[in-house]
Amino acid sequence: MFFITPKYPEVVYKYTIPVLFVLSIIKIFFDFYIDEFIGILSIGYAITTLYLLNKRKRPTSDASVWFWRLGMVLLIMFSLSLFLNELKLSYMLFVGFSLSIIFAMVYKIGSIFGMVSSLISRVYESSYDA
Repeated sequence: MFFITPKYPEVVYKYTIPVLFVLSIIKIFFDFYIDEFIGILSIGYAITTLYLLNKRKRPTSDASVWFWRLGMVLLIMFSLSLFLNELKLSYMLFVGFSLSIIFAMVYKIGSIFGMVSSLISRVYESSYDA
């Protein structure tokens, strides 16, 4: 979100989400090795995202970038926990992944809101000075 990174490879942005959706629907009815496929796709997505975050044009890191990195590491750990069939561990890692991404977005939106409110207050103060 708001990072100047290279684009995802075409295979990732065209097929990963639809395939994950279809696998999730299939898992409702059948339970044969679907978790492993979901895990492999999620690991591929997380590694690609981490690679693109490291190749971004603005090399300075702020808290939102670190939240994204943490989220992708937790997604990899969640995907690996699917192979172990540890349900509680999988839930905790998935919640950690989700909250990390949400915090990254909220932090970035908050910092943009802070910049805008600071600019508005400067304009407001300068209008009284004149």
